[in-house]
Amino acid sequence: MEEQLNMMRRGRQFKQLMNKKMDGVIREYDVKRVEIEILRFLAMSGERNTAADIHRYLDLNKGQISKTLEHLCTMHYLESMPDKKDRRYMHYILSEEAKELVRRINAIWDDMHQQIMSGIQAEDRAIFNKVLNHAMANMERMIDEASV
Repeated sequence: MEEQLNMMRRGRQFKQLMNKKMDGVIREYDVKRVEIEILRFLAMSGERNTAADIHRYLDLNKGQISKTLEHLCTMHYLESMPDKKDRRYMHYILSEEAKELVRRINAIWDDMHQQIMSGIQAEDRAIFNKVLNHAMANMERMIDEASV
C-alpha cells in the first residue's frame, strides 16, 4: 500500500513542480498547462501529430484535446492540415509563432529534468530507465489484456 501511495505522490509532485517551473511561460504567453503539454508533444512527435496521437500518448480527454487544438490554432501556435489519404484526420504542425514558446518550454523542461536527476550516477539512471521501461511494458500488456 505504501508503495502505491508513494507512486501517486510522485506523480502529483511532478505536476506541482512542472506547474511552478512553467508559471512564467504560462503567464507570458497566456497558455494553459495542457497547451504546453500538447505543444511539447507535437514538437517531438514527428509524424504522430493528429488528435488521436495526442490522445494515445498523453491520455487526455478527447473533448479537451479538440478544444485545446482549436484554441492553439486560433492563437496561431498551430497550423492544421488535412491528411492526404484520409481527410477525416487533421495533422497539427507548430507554426513559426510557436517556435520561441516551444524553445522556452523545452529549456525549462530540460533544466527541470537535469535538476531532478542531479546527483544520480549514470549507472543508476540506466537501471532506473530499465526498470521504468519494464514497468511500462507490463502496464501496456495489462491494458491490452483487459481490453480483450
